[in-house]
Amino acid sequence: MLRETGLASKVSPSISVSAEWKNLIDKLKRYSKRRIMVVGPPDSGKSSFCKAVADNIPFTAIVDMDPGQQNVAIPGAVGAEVRGSFGLKKFMFFIGRNSPRGIGGLICFSLRSLLLAVERFNPRVILLDTSGYVDGDEALILKLTKAFIFRPTDIVFIEDDSKRTSKIKTVLGSYFRLHLLPRSEFACQFAPEDRAEIRNKKISEYFSCGQIFRVKKDESRIIDISNKLTADDSEFKNLVGFFKNGLTIAVGLIKSESHNEFEILSPRFPKEWDFAIKGSMKIKLDSV
Repeated sequence: MLRETGLASKVSPSISVSAEWKNLIDKLKRYSKRRIMVVGPPDSGKSSFCKAVADNIPFTAIVDMDPGQQNVAIPGAVGAEVRGSFGLKKFMFFIGRNSPRGIGGLICFSLRSLLLAVERFNPRVILLDTSGYVDGDEALILKLTKAFIFRPTDIVFIEDDSKRTSKIKTVLGSYFRLHLLPRSEFACQFAPEDRAEIRNKKISEYFSCGQIFRVKKDESRIIDISNKLTADDSEFKNLVGFFKNGLTIAVGLIKSESHNEFEILSPRFPKEWDFAIKGSMKIKLDSV
């Protein structure tokens, strides 16, 4: 059981939760199988809630659908992890963007692919950690579509004081069981430049052990969502993710390309791949 200590309960060495959070986690522990979708604005504590649940309920999977603040995979991708007696398994789906805006179809495709990967382990709990994209009707449609793909038993909605999430909360609540939680007082608030710095550090670490590979191109198997308007902007980098069986096996930083070949920097050579997604992201790579 979680223990309350004053205003907050310490559930792991790095995560503190309020009494309201503790009560809900204790309630969820009583069930044998749960699918929990976590929704809220940026920096409200969605990932912290998911980690607190995973730390206190054995055999839990987390599907992280935030490509900008990615905790499982690399920025520009979404990811999933399953913890069990077998250890830790991780999966990645590269989408080539730091935001889900404008690529709702690809986001839904990635969610289904990641769910297929984690469901075969039959975990006790699957947590869907959604992005903080909550403004406007496009965000509402994307959240609702994710919910119908995921089929949650519960939606945990972390509220803030603004009215911008009221429509999403109302619509989701008309279809699914909703648990309302206050924003975590322990959640870190990040300025846009801080977010960019974190992304740059994570993706630089990914490529730091990379090698130069040459990969044959096959245009019939490449989905190109790169932004052509940024082709001459040095702050934007072209990347390509290679897929096998619906999941990313390698991501490459494109150093050069011709009509029949990619020259990429990658920690892994994509020897056999089914299709690839090419994207462009505003990133700064250290020592790459």
